[in-house]
Amino acid sequence: LKLSNWVLHSQLFEILPHKKFEAYEIKIDVFAMEESVDSAAMALWGMESLMKIDGMKEKNPYFLFSKALVATMEQRYYEALTFLSELQFIIKNGPYHTLRMMANAEQGGVLIKLKRYKLALPYLKAAQESGEQLPLPHSIFSQVLSNNLGIAYMRIDSLEKAAKVFKGMLEKSQETGNPIENSKMHHNLANTRRQEGKFKAALMHNDSTIKICLKANIPVGVIFGRLGKTETLVKMGKAKQAAIELDKAKELLLQFPIPDLENEWNRLAAMTYNSLGRHEDAYTYLQEVLENGQIERENQINQLIQAWEVQLKNNQSERRALDSEIQLAAKQSMVRQLFFIA
Repeated sequence: LKLSNWVLHSQLFEILPHKKFEAYEIKIDVFAMEESVDSAAMALWGMESLMKIDGMKEKNPYFLFSKALVATMEQRYYEALTFLSELQFIIKNGPYHTLRMMANAEQGGVLIKLKRYKLALPYLKAAQESGEQLPLPHSIFSQVLSNNLGIAYMRIDSLEKAAKVFKGMLEKSQETGNPIENSKMHHNLANTRRQEGKFKAALMHNDSTIKICLKANIPVGVIFGRLGKTETLVKMGKAKQAAIELDKAKELLLQFPIPDLENEWNRLAAMTYNSLGRHEDAYTYLQEVLENGQIERENQINQLIQAWEVQLKNNQSERRALDSEIQLAAKQSMVRQLFFIA
């Protein structure tokens, strides 16, 4: 990053525009790793200004990838998919091997964020296969790619494959890896083990998530860890211990109120208090879950429609599948309403 700053601010005539363009690429990549949204957006603005001054093509593949990175960081996922789709068309042939790998990984990552796990899997698998033959950009790229690939497998119920991906990456990056990504992998491996019914292993990874996040001062990660541990303990029939973890998570949620995590807390509170025989409390929290679930379902329907328009506009078979999914989501929404009224 220091070198890229030197290149950008140097007045030496030897520093050609394409070198400055590459320096902006590096800055955006670094800011993406650090999740520095504003800095990445400013670097993209600098890149775009340089392109206009020097008459570079707007469809430059590296510029499109940088735009997709920034759009993803700013949670403009459908714009990110648009940029990545354009990029994939431009680089489908030619010597863009590393960029193609990174584009596949990013496109899969965006689809994971949109909960489109089946669509994400082919992109992530293609990126992983390329990564076995090409030098990876950096270790964090490898961790994020493995994490997303494991999530895709887990969400389509390929639990054995998911566990293999998470375990393999943890073995490689346990000591030297990024703590945020390591904690995510422990959390996701805990979820996988819990779905497999391997509760002791799940509990061990829940504790690892909490430990890493406490050490690295990542409070949101601690909340994830405690909520995961709560669910594991409930499944193990240890509701009293689960209630203790719930209370600890609640203390942090009061400091960092995040709607999705608050709804997850309500869901787990309903499970925990029902196991403890506190049925009235459980019903109160269940009502919260159902009300929030209705809003979430409506948002998912809107997201599916937008994803249909952006990502699948040229694929008729996928359109039919997505139309069926939207209709199913609407039916599930109605069932939730009737159940809540009842």
